[in-house]
Amino acid sequence: MLPRFRTRTTTSLRIGFLIIVQQHYTIFLTYWDLRSQIVSAAAYSDTSFWLVFNSFVCFYVSVMVCGVLLGDWIDGSKTAWWFFFFAHLVGGLAYTVATFKLGAAICGADGEKCAAANTGFGDKSAAVWETTQAAFYVPYVVCMVSLAYQVIIEAIKVPYVPLRN
Repeated sequence: MLPRFRTRTTTSLRIGFLIIVQQHYTIFLTYWDLRSQIVSAAAYSDTSFWLVFNSFVCFYVSVMVCGVLLGDWIDGSKTAWWFFFFAHLVGGLAYTVATFKLGAAICGADGEKCAAANTGFGDKSAAVWETTQAAFYVPYVVCMVSLAYQVIIEAIKVPYVPLRN
């Protein structure tokens, strides 16, 4: 039996689209570009590694969020949603590690040496990390919790019982 598709745009689709476009994929492209600006990656292995790792994780999470959206869009079974949601949680854990480790690498001794040797790298990498990734980390977590809420909690349909005075 073919799955039935929803005809209306749901809130979770809009939230997921914002997560994909605004955050993960743009961060992936930005960090990949920053990594390509480093002249000698071997000399700055810590910073270079976390830039590449963060790029990969952001790409992976953007694909998994697309899968979550696909699973939400298809009405028939929630199997796809759950698969991609748990696969996304694995990527989300790696994303959390990458966010903090990249910040430590950029602000650490290795990042400062890399910034001194590569013109403009320090300002760009610090600005991207502070304004894009660190600033959007909490909204990202809130969006993913809201997606989980919409599928798990709203599916239970707990009746509202008003408090009596």
